[in-house]
Amino acid sequence: MKILDNIKKEKGNNQSSVDNLKTLFEWKIKKSAQQSMVLKIGVIVFLLIITIILFLQKNLFGGVAILMAIFLIFMMQTNNKEKITYAILGGGIKIGKETFPWKNLKSFWIFENIPQLYIKTKGSIVQNISLPIEEKNIGKIREILLNFLAEKETTISLSEIIFKKLGF
Repeated sequence: MKILDNIKKEKGNNQSSVDNLKTLFEWKIKKSAQQSMVLKIGVIVFLLIITIILFLQKNLFGGVAILMAIFLIFMMQTNNKEKITYAILGGGIKIGKETFPWKNLKSFWIFENIPQLYIKTKGSIVQNISLPIEEKNIGKIREILLNFLAEKETTISLSEIIFKKLGF
């Protein structure tokens, strides 16, 4: 009898791990689509103006440092063409290859004007996760997440908005 009980337990555990990996909803968004091109051009023009001013004041170190920053921005742009896969699984949220289990997540909020899914975590290192979503999927995503997390209105800090717009 103990053997049969152990087999039933193993089957139950296997079924629960299969349910955790089951994809409930999935979407893909280009990494570069998340970033505003107008804002990037504005930042680069601003940095070029500051560089010219620094060179006119004979501040070569500052001018070279800003030129290196512009170069790094261009380098980051060439690598952001791939699509990122986001998914809601039976066991949590998946971003690319990384999965965040439900037990580590507190609540969610969907910003419809941005469209963005914002998830608060229980962790101290990663406190918030923000995922870009398409407007047409807002209702479906909300419906699924309500089965696992509480919907709690939240705000995004100014620093997060700035970093998001700059593509970080």
